[in-house]
Amino acid sequence: MGQGAGGISRVPVTERSGHIEEFGDFFRFDGSEAFVDARELDSNGIRPALDYIDADYKTLVLPPDFETATVGAAVRAGFDRVLVDKSAVDRLRREVERKERRFILERIQELD
Repeated sequence: MGQGAGGISRVPVTERSGHIEEFGDFFRFDGSEAFVDARELDSNGIRPALDYIDADYKTLVLPPDFETATVGAAVRAGFDRVLVDKSAVDRLRREVERKERRFILERIQELD
C-alpha cells in the first residue's frame, strides 16, 4: 500500500515464531482515532475484536484477499474507512455497499 493510500503508511508487523509480539504491531490509537492493520492477522480473530474498538474515527486496513465477513464486521462496528490494496478496491467497494444495505435493512426491521 505504501504512502499516499489515504495518508497512511504500511505498519510493519513484528512476527517471531508465528506469533505477533506486540499489540502495537497492528493497532494504533491516537487521540480519537484508531487504526487497525489486519493484513497480517487471522480474520477469525480480528472480526470479534472490531466491536470493541472505541474511537471517534476508525480505519481498518485489509489484505487483498479479505473475507466478506470481516467487511461486515467493520460495517457493524462503525468503521469510517476501510482500506485495501489497489487490486482489490472494486471488490471492496461492492462488498461494503452490500453490507451497508443489509445493515440498514436490519435496523429498519428492528424499528418495526
